[in-house]
Amino acid sequence: MLPAPVVAPQLKQVSPSISEPRNPEQAQVQTDERVQHFLLLEDLTAGMVKPCVLDLKMGTRQYGVEADEKKQRSQRRKCQMTTSRELGVRVCGMQVWNVKTQSYIFEDKYFGRDLKAGKEFQDALTRFFFDGVGHRSAIKHIPVVLEKISALE
Repeated sequence: MLPAPVVAPQLKQVSPSISEPRNPEQAQVQTDERVQHFLLLEDLTAGMVKPCVLDLKMGTRQYGVEADEKKQRSQRRKCQMTTSRELGVRVCGMQVWNVKTQSYIFEDKYFGRDLKAGKEFQDALTRFFFDGVGHRSAIKHIPVVLEKISALE
């Protein structure tokens, strides 16, 4: 007698237009746990050869509604000491491809925390749009970026 064949489980293909995966209330393991819903973010740099990325933290309140008092104090302090307070935006990091040197320039969250509103912040944004040769390749993107920031506001 031959053993029964092993059948692999069918994998469900998900259309990009369907918002999977989900975390419905029925997925709770224990009844006293709260349901957590998550966003699945798209990799906007997929397919790009040398992507430049600017990470901005928008707004002046930077903690969630369920943050404890210690977290709230920490986030308020960061907001008060950075461009978040005055401008409502803070640089949290960036990577810029330099065409001339054929290398990336990286800045982290500490770089953004040290920036002051005004010329320093403007210079940081200018650095993001500079490719090592000039600003020409980025100039066409600036109106689109400003439009999107205005829409967020």
